[in-house]
Amino acid sequence: MAPQTTLKTYVRIPDGCKVEIKASGDLVYTDLGVVMGAVDAVLNWTETRLEYANAEPDIKRKDMVIEGGFELGNLNPDNIVKLSNGMITSTPVGGNPHIAIPTQTIDAGWADKTRYPLIMKGPAIDNTLLKMATAPAITTVKLAPTGADETLTAWSASASGDYTIVADTSSYSGWSIVFNSASMSTGSPTTLPIVITYATNTPLASTVLKCGTASMTATPYALRLSHTDDTIAVTDQLDLYSVFTQSGGMVFNFKPVTDTGIDTIPVKFKAEIDRTLTDMNQLFSYTVNY
Repeated sequence: MAPQTTLKTYVRIPDGCKVEIKASGDLVYTDLGVVMGAVDAVLNWTETRLEYANAEPDIKRKDMVIEGGFELGNLNPDNIVKLSNGMITSTPVGGNPHIAIPTQTIDAGWADKTRYPLIMKGPAIDNTLLKMATAPAITTVKLAPTGADETLTAWSASASGDYTIVADTSSYSGWSIVFNSASMSTGSPTTLPIVITYATNTPLASTVLKCGTASMTATPYALRLSHTDDTIAVTDQLDLYSVFTQSGGMVFNFKPVTDTGIDTIPVKFKAEIDRTLTDMNQLFSYTVNY
């Protein structure tokens, strides 16, 4: 068979995508983690055809929406709350204090303005990962080894510092640390490892999600679907500005032992027009990088 075209520049081999969410009030996107199968986003609209006796018809389109879904495999309760448009709340339940949390080392070569997950574990005998409801208590954060380790200072509202602790649902503990090398006194600090010593901390024993009210006003979230290539550069990205999880579109299921997959929560959503944005840019933005 003879080839009918040679144009293959925009052919893309299926490779999945990252699904990120920014709930109302969030400043940054959160990676929802593992999803199973395809992630769909379908552009729909209502169409009206105006017929004339002596002219070509006019096609009018309105009520533009994006409808889609995905099957969430990373069942982080914090992200389930974000997907609920404010309908589900989260209540933390504290566990027992841990007094011997092992130190954590951030290897040399770290970078500024990068989130490094705080990895908190139980005593060496169990090494269980710990999740925190509030920012972890830390004894010291030090540059090491320099012969005379530099103790780093935390950023505060009244003074700049060498590091700050930020909430991060992508981190198992719920928290990450971000560094600022410019305020450190040791020369070339990024060439040195950083050692974090934890104080006594009381981790979460469980998280209780609650839902149910006579009525409520749903708050939209933003959704970002992106694909990266082997160099970790974004090749294409779809941003949805005002997204609502649909009724019946969040399914809590417990699969049987005969199932070879994992437990998941299928999610169906609808992105609607955000009239606070510029006209012709109120529903989505799709970026293709060359």
